[in-house]
Amino acid sequence: MTMITTVGKEMGKAMMETLEQLAFMDVYADNEVSIGKYLEQEEDCFTSSIDLKSPQAGTLVISMPSILLDTIASVIYNDGYMSNAPESPAVEDQDAANPGKSKSDLKHSKETLFDVLSEILNTLAGNFLSIVVPEEKVFSIGFPVTVLEKPEEKLLDKTENWLFYKLQEKFICAVYIDI
Repeated sequence: MTMITTVGKEMGKAMMETLEQLAFMDVYADNEVSIGKYLEQEEDCFTSSIDLKSPQAGTLVISMPSILLDTIASVIYNDGYMSNAPESPAVEDQDAANPGKSKSDLKHSKETLFDVLSEILNTLAGNFLSIVVPEEKVFSIGFPVTVLEKPEEKLLDKTENWLFYKLQEKFICAVYIDI
């Protein structure tokens, strides 16, 4: 069985691959954020978790603001709303045109945002494991479980397990890994 001991660099690479592939978004590690600061800043967020089954058991959790998920859904479904596609204005420019955007202003349904976050997490888990698990090993993951809420209280105490990423210089998403 392979022991995965350091994950920050590998998770960063997997996060970049995932969001660049799915949403054409630049991703940067953000070491300035803590889980407490993230939760204060992000009132409306969706959280998804997935079990990593083998070769090493563990859990991967991702939390994203609803407005970020709505933006990503627009890119994925190519519906042009807050799109970050190369031919469209940057997300920051569109935010300036749409000040005060709130959860009630989201274009996509809660179910669509659940699906988007579940797909992001599923892809992230696969990308991460394909980086850290040797080629000759087979890995297995469970199904994503997504909820419209902040991460579970029991995960918040494990501050060393949280990694934070900045997208489009504006949004922060949080990734928790315990393996």
